[in-house]
Amino acid sequence: MRAILLVLILATSGAFASNPAHAQRSRSGPAESRTAPPSEPERRFPETRHQSRADQLFERLAAARDEAEAANLTEQIERLWQRSGSDTIDLLMTRAREASAGKDGVLALDLLDSVLALKPDWAEAYNRRATVLFQQQDFDGAMRDLRQTLALEPRHFQALAGIGTIFQRGGNGRQALAAFKEALKINPHFKGIKQAAEKLAVDHDGQNI
Repeated sequence: MRAILLVLILATSGAFASNPAHAQRSRSGPAESRTAPPSEPERRFPETRHQSRADQLFERLAAARDEAEAANLTEQIERLWQRSGSDTIDLLMTRAREASAGKDGVLALDLLDSVLALKPDWAEAYNRRATVLFQQQDFDGAMRDLRQTLALEPRHFQALAGIGTIFQRGGNGRQALAAFKEALKINPHFKGIKQAAEKLAVDHDGQNI
């Protein structure tokens, strides 16, 4: 799976031209953190528990018997993804979501830049920023953040779905299908993605997945 993810990540590099309206806005990355991460003793045990819980949920998700069970597990995973471990950062993320919902993309991006400056290793913050950039039609920027999301959390099925959606939008059906298939390996009952993958499979391979 990691080999296929690497192909997808590399394939997205430079695949889309940035929207000129956002070309001058520099997105922050891991190297631009203004605040050093907590020391190892502060992080080790909470992150170990977090990772163990995530591993259990992903195992159960892959074996889910139906959509209802998968939806419940998906919700638990998403809640886990959304925990930064810092009340301050969680508050910034909440305000970024509110700004995005209120169609204030500029404010949402500013808040997410601040979040990533404080916590540059948080996969969900990159995924959230990718969503805002996608909404602003900055597909190149969205792809960069989705690649970073997967680099930090290779099981992030939403990021894989996002990559597939951008590929599909750009007319790259086979690459979209590959991304959707990877998402479905992790979350076999991923609502909406299974139908999209099945349609692409028929269109490009002449057979159901």
